[in-house]
Amino acid sequence: MLAFMFGWNPPHIVGTKVVSIDFKVSRDKNTYTLTIPDILEEKGVMKRDSAGKPLHRVPAMDLWGNQITYVDNVVFKYHDKGVGEWDLSGHQANVKEFHTTKQMYANKKLLVQHGDMTGTWTAEQKQMIEDMGMKPE
Repeated sequence: MLAFMFGWNPPHIVGTKVVSIDFKVSRDKNTYTLTIPDILEEKGVMKRDSAGKPLHRVPAMDLWGNQITYVDNVVFKYHDKGVGEWDLSGHQANVKEFHTTKQMYANKKLLVQHGDMTGTWTAEQKQMIEDMGMKPE
């Protein structure tokens, strides 16, 4: 799938290593944590309405889907001795739940495939967003 998606510009990946990843979602599906020991600590909290739906879901030009949900970024600390260290806790964060297939790409069903890099939604994107029951913002 990566070769299909990035055939025009395949990613150049160097310095990879195998690490354990611990990802957890709280029982109420509001708190998300991700830990890569000695490298990454993340914790995000999603706000939901009374029906349990995410409050801050927005359309997005993303390679993996058409929408993201903003979450409160409680912890985001990266500390890989080989790369560097930073703490972006409190900055913007999002959660993506996606289902993407090769057929979706082939049939141009993703917003990113209709962008024109002007910073505004194109007519095709606006129609897709409305079809998803969302408003182009």
